[in-house]
Amino acid sequence: MEDTEQIRMGDTEFRRAKTARELLDAGHAEWGLHDMIDGDPEEGLSRGWANCVGLLFDGGAALLVDMNDGVWRLVCNLDVNDDRRTTAQVGAAIAYAFAATNCMRLTTCVRKEGAPLMADMFGMLTCLYRTVEGPGGEQVEFAEVAANLDEWLELFGPRLFHVEASRLDNAAKANRALTRWEMAHGDDPLDVSDAGNGFGVDGLVSAARTHAVAAGFSWAADAGQAWLEHADKCKFGPRGYCSCMPQVGFTSGAEVIRVDVFGDVSRHQVN
Repeated sequence: MEDTEQIRMGDTEFRRAKTARELLDAGHAEWGLHDMIDGDPEEGLSRGWANCVGLLFDGGAALLVDMNDGVWRLVCNLDVNDDRRTTAQVGAAIAYAFAATNCMRLTTCVRKEGAPLMADMFGMLTCLYRTVEGPGGEQVEFAEVAANLDEWLELFGPRLFHVEASRLDNAAKANRALTRWEMAHGDDPLDVSDAGNGFGVDGLVSAARTHAVAAGFSWAADAGQAWLEHADKCKFGPRGYCSCMPQVGFTSGAEVIRVDVFGDVSRHQVN
């Protein structure tokens, strides 16, 4: 995949940074990489750039670092003034780490008060707390949070993950994830029913595809991608349970189509 290519995860678009300098310049604020890099951030990132993936979003950026043995670290530098957009961008970065790389465990560091939100929205659980010195000399308490792929699948949807990982040239990992899901939950990995998957994200996506085809949607080579659009205040939790009725979105590059839970279809052209 070319670094300049637009990537879509869910309803969020981004692209990969070509250089450490491009990533650093795209951050919304100071990066705060002192716990990983001594000295000049660009020099340190450039030395290890082969083990990094930089993601450039509208209004900020995120860094993924391969820590070896399937463990990756996420550092976000996003505009937090738009909660909904920021949440979608963090979710997209997490999904991309799992779907596009060999990541089996993703870690990140947030302020202590942000740890419950990371658990609610992204399935990341607190590993430990630590106190560091802030920019003004004050003591700031942080939480180290992490998510394992197999548990995170309960939020994302195992078959939807299979679609996304396969689209991102990671089909072998996608197949292994479905096999582990079957062993853990007893689900047939080729079954797209609602079994064992909360509000039925797999069945929802499968039905939406059928309605999209019936509506004459023109599928492109990469139109296997799909995403869920939840209500603004929806908080979906363990095994995908949610209080809203999300739409399923698809894109062919030329147009976007959305299908609601009743099978009603809306579509618009992409400029």
